[in-house]
Amino acid sequence: MTHPSESIPGDGAAPAWELCSTIDAARLEQVQDALTDAISAMLASRQRTKAPEKLLAALEAYQAGTARLRPWAMAAFPWLCVVGLVLALAFCIDGGITWHGYRVDLILALYFGAGLALLRPLRRLYVRPVRPVTWRPPQWTWMWKWLARGISARMLRAARRTAPFDARYVFADRTVTYTRVTPAAATVVWQRTLQGWRVSGTGFTLVLNKPKTFQGVIILHEPSARLDAWLAELGIEPLDAAQPGEVAHR
Repeated sequence: MTHPSESIPGDGAAPAWELCSTIDAARLEQVQDALTDAISAMLASRQRTKAPEKLLAALEAYQAGTARLRPWAMAAFPWLCVVGLVLALAFCIDGGITWHGYRVDLILALYFGAGLALLRPLRRLYVRPVRPVTWRPPQWTWMWKWLARGISARMLRAARRTAPFDARYVFADRTVTYTRVTPAAATVVWQRTLQGWRVSGTGFTLVLNKPKTFQGVIILHEPSARLDAWLAELGIEPLDAAQPGEVAHR
């Protein structure tokens, strides 16, 4: 599928060389799967792994405040329920209090009676120690995968329209010239000066201008040690997956 790379005589300090690969529909499916996985990992790295410090501080302050309130609240709670229940029963004996057809005294008696009934489980709940505030980031793997699938499809849209074809890349210094060769004609698609960072996968190398964007060029090829070495000589290092990527492509 990949023709041997060939050096092309040139006038510059470094000779030009060529890399040519045959691209068809089946190959593009493999490339899209690998590209989707790489982009999904980059998108997932954008996810916040720490809760905002202000939010954690507010939660800790709230827990500390409730911890200080617990002894006083649990001491006063049963007496408030007893007083409320006695008053409600006194109103019941005296004929009750009616509001819009409802017996308020009976409702209050049930309310304070329920409070006394729940006193034991409430005491068990309030004596539990205060736990440290922890925060786990939500997992959005399905969403990163869905977004990455759309981005990779857009990157390979032009290639799908013209497949099958031969992708011919001529490298010279920092410049790469991409020619798409079909049975009808050979068309120069673009010429770029490569710089930045690279993301490699099965059948592709994505060279990014900036680590936080997807702006750059994609090279379709079989594994090539010469291409990897050439990019390394230019200082185009592999992109660390921990560096976030933003959705933008041209």
